[in-house]
Amino acid sequence: MSKLLAVDVGYSQVKVVDDRGGKFLFPSFVDRSFSTGIKLGGGMDETVMTCGGICQGKSYVVGGNSSSSLNLAANFHGTPEWYALMCKAMFDHLGSMGGKVTDTQLEYLGIGVPLDQRKNEKVKEMEQFNFFEFSVDGTPYTARADKVVVFPQGMAMLQEIDFHEDEEIGLIDIGYKTLDVMVLDGGSLVSDSYTSLSFGVKDVLGKIKDQFKAKTGATLSDRRAQKLLRTKKQTYGRETISMAKEVKEITEGYWNNLLKEIRPFWGEIEMLDRIVVGGGGAVLLGDIFKSKLAGNIQVEIMDDPVFGNVTGYMKSLHSLAGE
Repeated sequence: MSKLLAVDVGYSQVKVVDDRGGKFLFPSFVDRSFSTGIKLGGGMDETVMTCGGICQGKSYVVGGNSSSSLNLAANFHGTPEWYALMCKAMFDHLGSMGGKVTDTQLEYLGIGVPLDQRKNEKVKEMEQFNFFEFSVDGTPYTARADKVVVFPQGMAMLQEIDFHEDEEIGLIDIGYKTLDVMVLDGGSLVSDSYTSLSFGVKDVLGKIKDQFKAKTGATLSDRRAQKLLRTKKQTYGRETISMAKEVKEITEGYWNNLLKEIRPFWGEIEMLDRIVVGGGGAVLLGDIFKSKLAGNIQVEIMDDPVFGNVTGYMKSLHSLAGE
């Protein structure tokens, strides 16, 4: 049974890694429900659970259809919705152990908060979440942790980067709603170089949706907007709608605006030795960074950008546990 568990609750996906090498993710969909049980939704497991703790016995639908999974408000960490997502993470983790496991006692639980929320009072608040109780289809489940460790999202990816002496690296963590940036000099964080910006994947996808609707009158889901961003086209009726011009304009506008926001913190980007890009948004937007900076600076996409933060949490937990 696992003694260490890391959970990264983002605006788009929840990522989970345990100390047995297991890892999984599910959409950050959570909504009130008035039934119990497990059903399939959108091709992915959707769990209906009654949650204790700060949820006060309310029932929620958690996980499921990614096309409707992005309804979380800003600063939701520590809210009943966040608690329900954590209960889903615990439920799936218990299910991965095989058999009918309904409770677990962890030594360390690693969780994350957005970079712009890494204030002492927020960290202390989140450290109190060491017990999760919920029921699914009438069966009660519990998960406890001796110690909860709170990590700033984005910074945790530092565990995944090899540094060279005196090397100056820019780190970009692209999420759904936000984008975190920071500079490291010889492996140490430069104190005035980090911030959280509203330049996540949502910004680009929203503009793609608007342009496609203006062109066709049709509404794109997030999933289809992501596909269009990659392929620059979309079938509509019997016609293939080219969006190459619009995608180019949107991504160039995104990049130019992002540069204006980053420069006050980073100065001349070209003076960095390299830039490392991670986070779930790196899968969609990482190539934009590569193409815009080609010839000026080395840009690397992390090997597993989606799990970059939560894997960093786990490495830190192993160190804390003396492993």
